[in-house]
Amino acid sequence: MPKLIDHEARNRIIAQALWKLLNERGVSAVTVRNVAAEAGISMGSLRHSFNNRVELLTFAFDLIGQETEASMKAVSVEGQDVLNTVKILEHFLPITPRSQAISRITLSMVSELRPVPGIKDISTKGLERIRSYFYNMLVYLDSTGQLKTGTHLKVQANKLTTLSYGLSTKAVIGGRGSEPVNISRIFRSCMNEILVTPVAYATQEDIDEFIRLSEGVGAFRS
Repeated sequence: MPKLIDHEARNRIIAQALWKLLNERGVSAVTVRNVAAEAGISMGSLRHSFNNRVELLTFAFDLIGQETEASMKAVSVEGQDVLNTVKILEHFLPITPRSQAISRITLSMVSELRPVPGIKDISTKGLERIRSYFYNMLVYLDSTGQLKTGTHLKVQANKLTTLSYGLSTKAVIGGRGSEPVNISRIFRSCMNEILVTPVAYATQEDIDEFIRLSEGVGAFRS
């Protein structure tokens, strides 16, 4: 009888191997051979799921999106108030060690892989995914009367998406003003321009709690 393969379990192992390689060695380390070795499986076994490097990197891009979604859901509550909505959106920012790593990896992947066929489309879809989250949250805030009259939702969604990428770059480069508290302050300052009732700026204690809630969830974890 042929051996039954748990494809979901194997993909979890591959996901963890991908994260380790991307986080510790960078995009150039992601090859079929390296991922198979890191995952402790044969190249033939890995190729049952992924034929080549581009497919592995496509999988990695998708996992990064899942990682962010899982972190967002960890703080999402029924009937969320304005502050909690802002906190959910802050999962797109490099505030936690995990989201900082994701920012570094994503920017590296986009910059190094744009010439690779198919990768540009994948990164564009990822950007649209983030813009859609911002837009949907703004629709929610508008429907509950929390946004100032005349707020253009699509324009603001694009603005917040661009801001999140700019703040990710700032955090990766480092230097003055790249601390999580400051990153959050810049984002909340932008949000407060359109909110009827401005939210308070986060303290270091708030950031520590944010990190605690985000631990233990995500697509790259076992």
